[in-house]
This record gives sequence, C-alpha cells and structure tokens, in this order.
Amino acid sequence: MSSFKIPADKIENAKLLFENIKKRRAVRDIKKDSVPDELIHKVLEAASYAPSPENYEPWRFIIVRDNKKLKIMGERAIKGCVTMFGTMLPRTEINHRFGYMPPRAVAMSVNLMASGWRMCYIRDAPVQIVVAVDSKRAMAKDISPITVISGAHLNHLPFVCSGLALMNASLMAAALGLGACIHNFEFQDPADEREIAEMLNIPQPHWKISASLSLGIPIRERTLGPPRTRVEKLAFEDEWGKLYQPKNKLDW
Repeated sequence: MSSFKIPADKIENAKLLFENIKKRRAVRDIKKDSVPDELIHKVLEAASYAPSPENYEPWRFIIVRDNKKLKIMGERAIKGCVTMFGTMLPRTEINHRFGYMPPRAVAMSVNLMASGWRMCYIRDAPVQIVVAVDSKRAMAKDISPITVISGAHLNHLPFVCSGLALMNASLMAAALGLGACIHNFEFQDPADEREIAEMLNIPQPHWKISASLSLGIPIRERTLGPPRTRVEKLAFEDEWGKLYQPKNKLDW
C-alpha cells in the first residue's frame, strides 16, 4: 500500500485541471471577430511547453489570418470532407463512427459531413494555426531509426510531439474562453497539402504539415461531450486482456 498523500495545495489545482479537460470540446461555431494577439501568443506558449525528446521541439506554428489563404484552406477541407464522407466511406461505417449520438442526430451529422458543410468553419474562422514538423532533424543528429514508442520510428515522433503541442494549445484556448478545433481535412490529399505548404512557404519535404488548429470566439458554449468509456474497460494490468481493477478511486 502506498503511503503517498496528495498535498493539500495540489488538490484544488488537480480538480480544476480535470474539469477543464472534461469541458474542452471541439468548437466549430465561432465568430468572425479577430482574436487578440495576446491570446494567440498564450495559446502558442502553452503549445511550446509540450514535451519532445531531448527538448528538440520539432514544431513550427504558422498563424494564418489572410482571408484569401483561409478561403483556400477551407475549400480544400470541404473537398476532403466530401471525399471521405460522401464517396469514400461506406454509410454503415459512417453510421458506426457517429454511433455515440442519438439516432436522429446521426442522420443529420452524416448529411452535414457528406455535403462538406461542417468544414465551412475552417474557411470562416479568423485564425488558423498550421503546425509543421521537422521530419528530418532526428536523422540529421545521427540517431538510428529505432523503435521507441509503440512501434513508431523516429520519423513518426515529430507528429506525436505535435499532437501533444496541439492538445496543450487546445486546453489553453478553452481555459481562455476561446473556441478551438484540431483538424487536417485540408491536408488529406497530398496535392492539397503541397499546395497549402507552398502557399505558406513551408520548406518541403524537410518540413511536413501535421495538422491545424482553428481559433476564435465561440458563438455559443458547447455542452459537455458524450460520456467516455470507463477506465476499467480500457486499461489492462500487466498484460493485454487482464482488466485493471483499481482498489480505490478519487471521488471527483
């Protein structure tokens, strides 16, 4: 039995953090109003504190506010969404993906995605933060491409790190009262990714686009997200299949 006790001064911080994690939602309905620079800076500062091996920080952030560039990114995202939900995926698979919703909401969501309409926020948001990652730096440092995380090689690690940075950014945006949504529909087609990279002067192929973060002032607050699967059904103890059964749980 562990003798560790949570320090009293940490409990409230932990509760607040957990509440912010639970309340964070992908916010797509945002106003066209500009986002103050000091808020963008704080969101990016939070992103920059994400972990990376040897602190090599394999990310760069392109703040896109130019309307012509936003329009192009939005149009490519709409095209990518129509391709995926309108032609590529079987309807049965799409219905399964939206299975956490009430049946009536599933039909509406499927139609919105198949038409591409739900991606209009990428075009209409006042700010897109495009994350590019250094896909070559690990090799330039003469590190062998050995398996390091869940079978991922080092050339995948920058993308893992960028996901951590985006999560930090998303949580900070929510804490500041901003709406944020992580997406990459506009980069699914390699030709579209190259076009956007060239438009933003991203030096390819060394630097590759990982994803983008829409940022803006929410039109309305979103309700809490769907319930999550209990940890006891997701976690195993010592080996696959042996379900984790915690002896105690915190009551918050």
